[in-house]
Amino acid sequence: YASMVPMCGGVMMCVRGELDWSVMGLLLLVASSMLRGVKSIMQGSLLTSHDETEKLDPLSLLKLMSKWSILLLGVYALVTGELGEIISVPELRQIHVLARVFLSGIIAFALNVCNFLVTKYTSAVTLQVLGNIKVILSIAISLLIFHNPLSTTSAAGCALTLAGVALYQRGTTSESPNKC
Repeated sequence: YASMVPMCGGVMMCVRGELDWSVMGLLLLVASSMLRGVKSIMQGSLLTSHDETEKLDPLSLLKLMSKWSILLLGVYALVTGELGEIISVPELRQIHVLARVFLSGIIAFALNVCNFLVTKYTSAVTLQVLGNIKVILSIAISLLIFHNPLSTTSAAGCALTLAGVALYQRGTTSESPNKC
């Protein structure tokens, strides 16, 4: 777990100097990270339970979670008025837009199943470590597409985060070389 220090430090370096920084944003980020960790731990428990009656396969877990997710997101869309805005835009009813939304749903489904499988065969911590790699990849892709400037501190933060990931990988490999 010592590898978490460079990973967290690297992420902190990446966001240092961010122009749109706010206390509320920081609180929401910390809360979302904590809740994502709790969710991953609970999913891992449900996927790897020693009690066969409580153990779920990834598709069953996704089925259970999706009902609550659509309910919460639907209520949010109604309360904020976003659902009415989406329905009132005629361009969004075109077949190519609907096909893209459907494709996005298929990709999200596949991503969730993959996340569950990673959690089941490794651990919730490994899933969070992989999330850090995803952040670094997102930064790299935004640099390529949008040509955003990258400060020296942010670049060093990305490198430190990747070093923490490598340290975590080395530690997990030395602890259990036969683990999938």
